[in-house]
Amino acid sequence: MTTVVNPLDLLPHRYPFLLLDRIEVVTPGQEARGRKLVTGSEWQLVGSRDGVSSLAMPHALIVEALARVGEVVLVNAVLTTIVRPAAGVKA
Repeated sequence: MTTVVNPLDLLPHRYPFLLLDRIEVVTPGQEARGRKLVTGSEWQLVGSRDGVSSLAMPHALIVEALARVGEVVLVNAVLTTIVRPAAGVKA
């Protein structure tokens, strides 16, 4: 398992479409765990719907955040495959 602190190191996305604050754990090609702290000042929460302030992150953006975590798994798998030395070669 590899711990990755900053998703900006792996993903091309930036604010406001990064949708991740931190990647906690990455197992290349298998799994990742990420976090997004949602505050009341987030761009997707500002405004109102039917006169009531929308206090929940839209479902489509939750799915997008999940896709970013999946992208971290794939990108990390590709990077570890490319960087890994060939068989029989000592690193």
